[in-house]
This record gives sequence, structure tokens and C-alpha cells, in this order.
Amino acid sequence: MARDRIQLIAIAFLLAWCTVFGASYSVGEGWPALSSEMSWLFTAAATVAFAGALVGVRRLCDKAHEAASAQAANAQSSPSHKDLFIIAGIILLCWAPWLIANLPGSTYWDTYWQMWQVYPEAHPVALIQWPAVQERTLTDAWLVDHHPVLTTLVYGGAAWVSDQLTGSWMAGVFALSAAQTIAYAFLFAGPICELRRWRTPRWARIGVLLWICFLPPVPTWAACVVKDSAFGLFFLPWFISLANAARTNGATLSNRRTAIIMTACALLMCLMKKTGIFIVVTTALVGCVLFRKTRPARRSFAVQGALCLGVMAVLLPCLIFPAANIAPGGAQEMLGPALQQTARYAQDHELTEDEAAVVSEVVDVDRVLHHYDADFQDNVKYYYHPDATGEELAAYAQLYLRQGLEDPGAYLGSVMALAGRYVSPTTYLNIRMVTVDTKIGDEQRAVLWNPDALDGLRLGLEGAYQAVAQIPGLNAPFLTVVYVLWLPACALYVLTGRQRRSPQHATRYGILFAPLAVMIAFCVIAPVFDARYAWGLLLAAPILFALMVTPREQSEQGT
Repeated sequence: MARDRIQLIAIAFLLAWCTVFGASYSVGEGWPALSSEMSWLFTAAATVAFAGALVGVRRLCDKAHEAASAQAANAQSSPSHKDLFIIAGIILLCWAPWLIANLPGSTYWDTYWQMWQVYPEAHPVALIQWPAVQERTLTDAWLVDHHPVLTTLVYGGAAWVSDQLTGSWMAGVFALSAAQTIAYAFLFAGPICELRRWRTPRWARIGVLLWICFLPPVPTWAACVVKDSAFGLFFLPWFISLANAARTNGATLSNRRTAIIMTACALLMCLMKKTGIFIVVTTALVGCVLFRKTRPARRSFAVQGALCLGVMAVLLPCLIFPAANIAPGGAQEMLGPALQQTARYAQDHELTEDEAAVVSEVVDVDRVLHHYDADFQDNVKYYYHPDATGEELAAYAQLYLRQGLEDPGAYLGSVMALAGRYVSPTTYLNIRMVTVDTKIGDEQRAVLWNPDALDGLRLGLEGAYQAVAQIPGLNAPFLTVVYVLWLPACALYVLTGRQRRSPQHATRYGILFAPLAVMIAFCVIAPVFDARYAWGLLLAAPILFALMVTPREQSEQGT
């Protein structure tokens, strides 16, 4: 089929271009290590290689799919609640060394700032909690929505209660990390049981379980007290519901309970992480198109999109935040990629006085000129001026567009300097094996730390992981690109191609790639390389793998 060949070439070329150019910029530490000619030559060769690999993967998956379909009619066993607890117990047992080593639980500097905000001594709070600019961004607000307010209240509440009861944050962080870890163990056990209901081959289910149990980034990020991990608690069941809807042409969403749970998860995804709104709304729009002939599914996606958009764009900023004296987080996060591109342009071109004047109204021009860091946006974006007027931002937007047209290569280089680490096989998934040693108040009272007694185990496990993750070949399961690009691309080619070849089967696999595309896009424009930005893609990976070898619904057997 011509359409199938076009899709094959398009996906293979995209994989090749991202891999080659990403590797070039990654190896060159933000600058291309290969000439343009060599990059395009390698891209052409890699396109052929990726096309062959995609065809091979599809054939293998189709054979496994056919074998599973032939056996599905005779498979009658269904998982029980006992199976759920057994699988969750196995997962927790395998995770135990990492969890013990990380006691009381890993955190981020972002988490510290969210916890400290609830203390009266932290006020007035800063819109930008960056030491060099903190003083000039102070506000009399109760809280700042730089990080989602719901996670700030949860983290801050746990820290404050722990402090009142024990004199430190240790018990609070432990409680948050333990609860989150146990929740993830059951959330992972649930899909494995679901795969049994789908009649996914046993070898594939075992493979998924082994991946969950023994891939170090999984337990370490599942236990980390940070908004990305909190987001994943609701993304995983939401994505499972999406996969069920895809497999059944939306039939599962005719169940009111299922639709309500999926909608609740969608809203909590948005409340836990701000990028959630883009994931939900994009998926809702695509779902309304793909399921336009299936009224319950169409209605469910429309409700999800409308509810989340109403809460995040109207209810919170227009009503709740003003009433509760909560300040918006500022535009620096949204402008970060653009400010980074301006800084990259300034490395290659001398800004005129007029250009420098326009930039200086929006961000510290000295940071743009002299403090550009190819793989770290914060050096520039946190020097954004929160009081920039609409006219000043409009003038900057015009300058930004003009400079981009003048030298698009500089803008591309700015993006690839960071994105290259996500889309090429040069970087492995980092793990979080430390909490933030935290001291608060004028007296610098210690409230959070890693116990010295566990340093040997913690550093030993981290060192062992890093050593294995850097061995070519053996590090394939740990490469970031596998989850950000390669596996989603293989699933897209296998699943949508299968759907086209069997149009009578009630599947709409295309819906699965709407949220994945949004998450990949946010990895591409991420402010820094960190596996937490790809956490949602890691959670989706075992589901995508299983779907590629899972038989169609039993109601369709023999059609």
C-alpha cells in the first residue's frame, strides 16, 4: 500500500534525523560535532536502517499477534484481587533495596521550595525563587503558582505537620514517598492484570513485570517526592483507560463509572503538573474526531477537555487564586525556550543597541550575552523581568521572529542542544538518589537529610547503575531515546498499520499517540535534561509494548 510506504519512510526519516542531529549536538555539548554534509549523509543511511528495523519489528509483532489471536479463544482465566496484591507485593520486594537506600525519600529543590512556602517565615514569597533575582520578585501573596498549588499544599502540609510532631521534615517526606511508592506498585500491578484480561501473551506480561521490577529508574522515580511523579499517579490509570478505549472503539467509555474515573484522573493530572492541561485538551480534541461516530466516547472526551480547560484556565486563575491571594507563577517558564534561542542567537551575532534595548526590557541582557549555557535554560530565563509590559513583550516577539528568520540555524541549535539528549542514543535515564539537605529559618535549622548510615548502600547502588548504564549494548534498556522516540515510533508504525490492514476491527490506536506527542514535545523544549520530564513516557512504554503483541477483542474474533 502506498500509504503504508509513505508512513514507513516518514517515520524512518524522522527517527534518523532526530538520532543523527541529536547525537551530533549531544556529543558536541550543545554545538554540532558533525558538519552539515556529514549529518545529512548519516541521516540518509540511518533512514534506510530504521526503515528495515521498523519492518522487522512489525513482522515480529504481527507473528506474535497472530499467535496470541489464535490462542485467545481458548484462554479463559481472569485475574483476581489476590493476583493484584501478589503482583504488587513482588514489585515492592524487588524495589526494596532502592527504597531503603533512598530513605527518607528523594526530593528536589523544587519540592523544598513548595514545602517552605507554607511557613509564615518564608513570606514574603518570591515569584522566582532564584537567589540572584529572588529579592526583586518578592510578593505579598500567600502562595505562588510557580509549581502547581495542589502539590504545594500537599507537600507543604506534610512537611509542616511532620515538623510540628517531630522537629524535622523526615517523617513527612517518608510518609509521602512511602504512600506514593505503594500506590505505584498497585498501579503497575493493575495493568499487568489488565493485560491478562486482554489475553496478552504470558511472555509479554512477564517481560513487563521484569521491566517494572528491575529497571532502576522505575522505583527511584516512583518514590521521588516531586510533581512529575505525582502527575504519573493519575496519568498511568488514565492512559490505561485510553488504551481500553482505543482497543474497543470507545465502547469502554459507555460505562459511566469508567468515564467518570478517567475524567477525574484527567483533572488531577492537570492539577499535579501544568503540562497536563495540554495533554488532556489535545487528546480530547483528537478523541472527538476519531470517535465522532461513537457517542459515549465522544461525549467523554468532550467533557474531559471542557472540564479541565474550565478549571485550569478560568476557575483557578480568575476566581480561586484571587480569592485565596495566590500569585501566578510568571511567564518565564513559557518564554524559556524563546529566551534561550535569543541567547543562542547572541552567541553568533553582535546585538545592535536597539536589539539589546528590546531584550533588556524582558530579560537581563547581560545574561543573554554572557551566561548562555547550551543545556540549561535557567541561566537565562530566571532573569526574566516579571514587570515587563504587554508592549515590551510584543516588541520582543517581533525581534524574536526577525532574528529567527535571519538565522534559523541558531534557533534550531538552541533546541537541539537540549533535545539531542532526549532523542539520540547518547544519554541514559538518570535516577534520583538523594534528598535535598535542607535547613530553614534564620537559625538554619536542619529539617531534611540523607542518613549517613545509608550512604554506602545509596552511593553503591547509584554507582552500579551508572556503570552498567554506560556500557554500549547492555545499556539499551536505560537509553532515554528508547522511551522518548524509538518505542513510540515502533508502536505507531505497528498499531496504526495493523488498523489500516484490518479496518473491520474496532480499534482506534491513533488516539494513544496524542498524549505521547505532547509529552515528547515538552521533552524537546525542556529547560534541562532530566528523566523526570520523560516519566510519563516511561509509564506508557509497557502498555505500548503489550499492545503490539496483544490480540484483538474476543468479540471480534472470527470477524
